[in-house]
Amino acid sequence: MMGRLRLCLNFCLAAVLLLSLVLGQTQAMALSLAEDATPQNYSLSAEIVNVVCKANCGTDNSTAKLSIHQLLINELCEQAQSAGLVHKGDECQPAVPDVMPLLTDCSKIFRYLEGVNGIPSGPWRIKPDNMKASVEVYCEMTADHGGWTVIQNRFDGSINFYRRIWDYRYGFGDIAGEHWLGLQVLHELTGGDTNYELRVELEDWGGNTAWAKYSEFKIAGERDDYKLTVCGYQGNASDSFVYNSDCKFSTRQHDKDSSHGSNCAEEQGGGWWYCHCNRSGSNLNGPYFRPEHYRHETRTGLGVYWKGWKKHSRHSLKATRMMIRPSDFLDQITK
Repeated sequence: MMGRLRLCLNFCLAAVLLLSLVLGQTQAMALSLAEDATPQNYSLSAEIVNVVCKANCGTDNSTAKLSIHQLLINELCEQAQSAGLVHKGDECQPAVPDVMPLLTDCSKIFRYLEGVNGIPSGPWRIKPDNMKASVEVYCEMTADHGGWTVIQNRFDGSINFYRRIWDYRYGFGDIAGEHWLGLQVLHELTGGDTNYELRVELEDWGGNTAWAKYSEFKIAGERDDYKLTVCGYQGNASDSFVYNSDCKFSTRQHDKDSSHGSNCAEEQGGGWWYCHCNRSGSNLNGPYFRPEHYRHETRTGLGVYWKGWKKHSRHSLKATRMMIRPSDFLDQITK
C-alpha cells in the first residue's frame, strides 16, 4: 500500500514539475514579446492580447471599446486565458506590461496578427512614437496586401470638409465612415525616421476606379504649417499630387498658399496643400458635389477632384480614400 502511495506521489510530483516547466516557458515567451517589438513565432502575440483584451473584455474598463470582429476578440481572449496570460473574469487584464507603444500604426497590428486568418479591417487603437495618448484609426487590412492606416475617407458627403485649421489639425468625422485623421497625427507618423508610402483610391459616379501610390509621403510639423513632401508615383490615376508637393496646408481663415490676394481654401471649399489656386492638381477635401448639383455649372466649384485622371469630366469625384504605411512593409511581411 505504502509503495503504491509513494509511486502515486512521485508521479504527481513529476507532473507538477512538468506543468510548471511548460507554464514557465509560456510566460517567458509572452514576456519576451513584451520586451521586444519584433514578432516571434508564437501562436498568440502578447501585445495584441493586451490591446484587444483590455479594450474589449472589461465590462467597466475606461479604455474605448474597439469595433473589431467579435470572433477574433473571443479567439484571442480564449487563447490568452488558456495560456495564463490573462486572468479569467470581468477585467480580462493580461499579466504582461502595457505594450501599446509598440503598436505605432496599422502595419504593426497586421504583422502581429499575421498568423490569424482573415484579419478584419476596422477601427483599432495605435500610439505613434511621440504622442502621449493612443488614437483610434481605421486599419485597411485587405487592400494591396493590407497594413494601411487610413488618413482620409469620403464616399457619401455626410461630413463637411470646409473647416478651420483646428479641425484639420486634430481630425474630424466618424473613424468608421467619412473622416479626416488629423495633421498632427500625420506628422507624428511620417515626420520621423520611418519612411511612409501613400496610396490614393478614387471612384467616379460611373463606378470607374483608379489609384495612385507614392513611395515617399511626409508631413512637416505645425511650425512649418504641415508642409507636404510627396514623390515616387506609380498607378493609373496620373501623378496629380506632384503639384502639391512642398506646399503648406491651408484652410478657411488660415491662408498659407502662395497665391497673392486670394485664399485657395476659401475659393475651393476645403483644406488642402495648395501652392497656387489655379495650378493645384488635386483637392480631395473639396465640396462634395453630386451630378445633379451641376445644373448651374458656373456657380458650382471644382468639388473633389484629381485633374489628371478625369481630364474631360466636369463632375467631382464620388469617393476618395487616402492611406499610409511604412515603405518597407512588403519586405517585412515576406521575410
